[in-house]
Amino acid sequence: MFTTQELIELLANNEKRREFIQNYKVWGVWFTQPELDLTYYKYDLPNTNGGKLIAMEHLYEPYYGDSGVKTLVTYYLHSSKYFKPNAASESEVAAQLKDIKMSLSKEQKKRDRQCRCGSRSFKLTQDDETLCVDCLAQVA
Repeated sequence: MFTTQELIELLANNEKRREFIQNYKVWGVWFTQPELDLTYYKYDLPNTNGGKLIAMEHLYEPYYGDSGVKTLVTYYLHSSKYFKPNAASESEVAAQLKDIKMSLSKEQKKRDRQCRCGSRSFKLTQDDETLCVDCLAQVA
């Protein structure tokens, strides 16, 4: 849905991660259960071997004072073959997204590496410096 760079920007800090979580409707409807007034939204998490972030939206009537129907959203972090209905708090989800963002940033930096001369044909030296074959020959 989002490119790696867009996702890194969307998950840049805690405020943006929480905004991403609260804006779950842009992930797209995964499926609905009309008999129970449930709507599920899903976002496939990159770098998690099939992990998903699921938001379950349902309607309820408040007990006291408030009138009308309210919407409640429950989040799930799904990472196995079978769904485990263990709800996750927004803080837990934000922490997981922080780890994913760091992983994506690390991969992006590896892809963006280039030699000091501008070449992308590089080899890593022992001190983890990125040099192309020509520059490596000059240093040696």
